Amino acid sequence: MSETTDGNVSVVANVWKIAPGEQARVWEDCLESGCITINWLNDLNFNDFSSKREITRALVKAKEGGEGGAPFIWHFVHDIKKKDVVVANDGRSRAVGIGIITSDYLYPKHRKNPRRGFGYHNHVRRVKWLIKVPIDLRRNFFNTQTVLLLDPIHCDEIKQAYSNQYPQLTETLDRLFPSDADYEQAADINFVLQSPNLSATSKKALVNARLGQGWFRESVLRRWGGCCAVTSSSTDKAIRASHIKPWKNCTNKERLDPENGLPLIASLDALFDRGLISFEPSGRMIVSSLLNAAERKIFGIEKASLRKPPTTKMAAYLAHHRKHALKR
Repeated sequence: MSETTDGNVSVVANVWKIAPGEQARVWEDCLESGCITINWLNDLNFNDFSSKREITRALVKAKEGGEGGAPFIWHFVHDIKKKDVVVANDGRSRAVGIGIITSDYLYPKHRKNPRRGFGYHNHVRRVKWLIKVPIDLRRNFFNTQTVLLLDPIHCDEIKQAYSNQYPQLTETLDRLFPSDADYEQAADINFVLQSPNLSATSKKALVNARLGQGWFRESVLRRWGGCCAVTSSSTDKAIRASHIKPWKNCTNKERLDPENGLPLIASLDALFDRGLISFEPSGRMIVSSLLNAAERKIFGIEKASLRKPPTTKMAAYLAHHRKHALKR
């Protein structure tokens, strides 16, 4: 999963489609120079413009496409962040490479701009290109916009197409493209970050809780002696501190309540999150009928239970999970 940061908060990276020129005509230059470019007003610094309207006026004055280019320029300069993912396309049905943004916007005369002095495609973001081979996609897969934020459906199609043709890239693709759960997490985080009635401290605490980090994670682990609540594993990097009552159904107070958390190794956390296991008030594990005997043996959950009975408050959270999340 590709991640970026917002202050001290980790969030899922966005995935952008950016065309390296018409029919990818500067793709080889971008690949060689480690960058991606746009090609408007190559003698100006877009940092000097405070709004899309100002950019539009400059485009109209220079007779470079009118207002149509302003939103794409704004995305390129302001909305794209370091560690976001970029897919370079050739026309509407072909991707030619995928990488990670490694710099802020570099204006044409910036001393670190690898295309300084070229006279065209001079607006740059540095990129670490991780996938450098092309892939054909379905007809008209991309639209004609120069810079576009890709949705989860398009990202999954790109990922699957590359995985099918280049199986050796699967691990890299998994790092680049968020999973469905990652997107859901990102939406929750974005909601918190944009909430006008929360202080910066509250936002950070809530986001960390959603990610299973910070004070929430420490408090949840402390209640279980720093170990998985089922297996007793103490391998910290393999343990996730997840909410019992799903985040989307919680109040902000419940989201920060360590009684609403269980430290579980990654495999059990995934099963719990997807409603394939839950726990009785006694702590005995309930396994969904969707998991057959062979799968239960693989996961080691035939006769599993929590290492200690849940508290009264935790039992209430578990009751909600059994009722609303468990797939019987």
